[in-house]
Amino acid sequence: MFVFLGLKNTIHVQEIDELVDEWTPEPLVQPLTAQQERDLASIPIILGPNGPKPKLMSTGKTVVNLASFDFAGLSGNEEVKDRAVEVLRKYGLGSCGPPGFYGTLGMHISQYAHTCTF
Repeated sequence: MFVFLGLKNTIHVQEIDELVDEWTPEPLVQPLTAQQERDLASIPIILGPNGPKPKLMSTGKTVVNLASFDFAGLSGNEEVKDRAVEVLRKYGLGSCGPPGFYGTLGMHISQYAHTCTF
């Protein structure tokens, strides 16, 4: 006999073990159809850490991850990080940057000049 929350019960530990052994859980979802199995098998799986150029498990091929904001791999570039910090300290950060909203800044003029030379 065991005690649960201070109440005595007439079920013995052996009876509980037997009930647990006999119990078969019902599935939480329906089994996949043949089409769903094929669709699932066609989804590429990334091998190793996710990054700008992950490898696919099925082929071992290195691919470009366009689902990432870092598909060009610039987040690990120290020169890019240093320049980003420099620009943020100089101009700050806002939700948008059009000259009509914030006023024309030096960076707008330099960007226009750079675009004209392109």
